[in-house]
Amino acid sequence: MKTSFIARTAEEAQRVFGRAFYSESCPRTQVELDERVQLGAFLRAYALSASCLFPIHVNVTPKDQRPDFKVTFAGREIGIEASKIANWELEEIRTVQRQEGLGTIQISSLLRGQPKRIRNQKIANCTEVPVFIFGDPDQMRDEDDFWLQQAQDIIRRKQAKTKEPTFNRYTASWLLLWDKLSYEEELERRINPLTDWLASFWQNDSFERIIIQQQHSERFFILSRQGGEILQRNPIVSVTEFSSAVDLCREVE
Repeated sequence: MKTSFIARTAEEAQRVFGRAFYSESCPRTQVELDERVQLGAFLRAYALSASCLFPIHVNVTPKDQRPDFKVTFAGREIGIEASKIANWELEEIRTVQRQEGLGTIQISSLLRGQPKRIRNQKIANCTEVPVFIFGDPDQMRDEDDFWLQQAQDIIRRKQAKTKEPTFNRYTASWLLLWDKLSYEEELERRINPLTDWLASFWQNDSFERIIIQQQHSERFFILSRQGGEILQRNPIVSVTEFSSAVDLCREVE
């Protein structure tokens, strides 16, 4: 298993942090694969920006330590923790939607606390309600509020991780979040309330940057105490089209 990767130019970064990064680092779980797909997508996009300094040197952190990666940009060491803004029930439904060709889903039932339901019942709840061409303002507001709550929860949890003894402190720490709940226009309107909430968060000095990746694209919202910027690259292949973590390991064994 390879744990160290280096790219000296933007062109080299496109190769080093693509499929080779996922396979040669040999992720053992789907979570590890997702984290490496996240970081690879970000580094390929970031390498094309004027802000990026070379060489980029990535070390995959041992499983029992945090953050997930140590990334060095021209000698400046950054710890990068990767996670998701997600809801496991919604991800389950969307997987079924892709596999079985379900129509548009209605996710309101997933936003309310309900007793544990079997998969078929959740699917029925998400497809039995008519979906109108024009979104219901109340539903949109509920979904936006739900997204903000999920984003705040994961940021708080990751902030707490930075206080633990196993969390290595480098020059700075970045939090890389893959938004699995929003589509393009949704994420754009949801960023502002999160930015407002983060105004007091930056005083904690836990993360220098919070980077939110829009699902199914290499488009990133980079948030910091100085403000925000958008980093964008061409659309990427959906993670579902990559090999599983197990298959990737077999390729290099």
